[in-house]
Amino acid sequence: MKKLLMFLFLILALTSCDSKENNEKPKEDIIEDVKAEKGTLDNPYTISEALNIIGTNEAYSKEIIYIKGIVTGKPYYNTKYSSYSVYLIDENGNKNVQVYSATLDQNLNNATVEEGDIIVAGGHYTYYKSKSQPELAGDTKTNVEYPVIYKITKGSKVIDNNYESFEADDRLTEEVTITFDEATRDEIASMEGKSYFWRKGNFIFENAAGERFEQVDDYLPYRLYVQTIVYLSVKTGTIKYLEFETDQNYPFTGDEQVENGKVDVVSKSLTRIYAAKGATKIRLRNQNDIQNKKQIRVKSIKIVYFK
Repeated sequence: MKKLLMFLFLILALTSCDSKENNEKPKEDIIEDVKAEKGTLDNPYTISEALNIIGTNEAYSKEIIYIKGIVTGKPYYNTKYSSYSVYLIDENGNKNVQVYSATLDQNLNNATVEEGDIIVAGGHYTYYKSKSQPELAGDTKTNVEYPVIYKITKGSKVIDNNYESFEADDRLTEEVTITFDEATRDEIASMEGKSYFWRKGNFIFENAAGERFEQVDDYLPYRLYVQTIVYLSVKTGTIKYLEFETDQNYPFTGDEQVENGKVDVVSKSLTRIYAAKGATKIRLRNQNDIQNKKQIRVKSIKIVYFK
């Protein structure tokens, strides 16, 4: 009997050891379920994630984050600082973050940034309230370093459906053509200088306060000087496209910096800017040919908008 009890105890002990061996995985088979930290160079935020991080805080962040997105529209390249300003959208083309005045990482050598590229950029973030724009940016006054572009994937898709087009669709549109000699012009004082508004029907054309505008009374045609910013908006509805008739000696070139729009130079005297879907305002800056101080002389603007 005593031998039998010892035999049963031995069997139980062996079974217990075998059970432990089956339940405990060898170290080489253990897979750690640890997610990589988000917002890093190797695991950047998506555009949607970045928007949640940036929020509406106007102060520059102390931390640097990394984001990944598709370049929408033609990037602006600043020859003086060898930097790019681009808008990044998500794969659905619905949301965007601006990467402002970003230099290329030295490992990219002589790479270029073009529309449709997928890039990874890192920098301090802020919310630019006057433009309602979340962005990665810098500030020389407070020693905040400007962003850097670290990775560029070429040959990616270009999301064209983010913009309206010239083609007709089933939505009702109306149009207004403004020439500056017949429009109502208002002048208001501001801290930086003066602002001027031309209004006709549902359309408002406005130059930004403090911009070069010393020849405002000689406004036929309208002179859009280099570095001048203007806003074009509708009071109701959304913009489909704008059509500019310009002096052939002072045309658009397609290098203008545009927010909420995409430039299409049809000819030397005709240019269209197709609005981003749902846009009520387009911001246009004459940024081209700074060395030669090239201006754009606009004879008239036609706006086509959805009611």
